[in-house]
Amino acid sequence: MPVHLPGETAAIVRQEAAAFAAQAASPAVREAFDRLAAAAAEGSVPDDLLALLGQLLQLTLTSGRIAARYGPREEQALGEVYRRTPPGRELEGQVAAVNAALAALEGLPLESLRLAAAGPGRFRLAVEAGGRRLVLDLGPTDATARSLELAI
Repeated sequence: MPVHLPGETAAIVRQEAAAFAAQAASPAVREAFDRLAAAAAEGSVPDDLLALLGQLLQLTLTSGRIAARYGPREEQALGEVYRRTPPGRELEGQVAAVNAALAALEGLPLESLRLAAAGPGRFRLAVEAGGRRLVLDLGPTDATARSLELAI
C-alpha cells in the first residue's frame, strides 16, 4: 500500500533522496534514490520503494540529520512515515514484543534496574521484580527481550 506524504514531509523526503542519489557511486543505487525523490515530489511513495524509504529515514533520523536540518516537528512527522515502511513496521513489532515481555512484570514490586553497555550503541537492561528477571537488549535500530527468568 503506497505511503502518501503531505507537502513539507514530501519536500524533505525529496531533498534527502536527491542528496543520497547525488552521492551514490552505483548507478543502480543512484537510480533508486532518483525514483524515490520523484515519487516524493508527487506526494506518494509506491510499494516497491517503501523499503528504500525506510532505509533513508532510518539513517537520517538516527543520525540526527533530520532534527538538525529541519527541526523537531519534521523529525516527528518523518518518524510517523518511517513507522509505515517495512523497517518501521518491523521495529514496531519489536517494540510490541518487548512491551509484552515487560507486561510479565507489571504490578510486581521492583527490586532492581541495571543498565550495561553491550557494545557500541548497544545496551542491556536488566529489570528484577517480584522474583523475576527480564533482560532487554536495546540498540539504535532494534529492541529485543533477551530472557525472562523466574526465581524458584
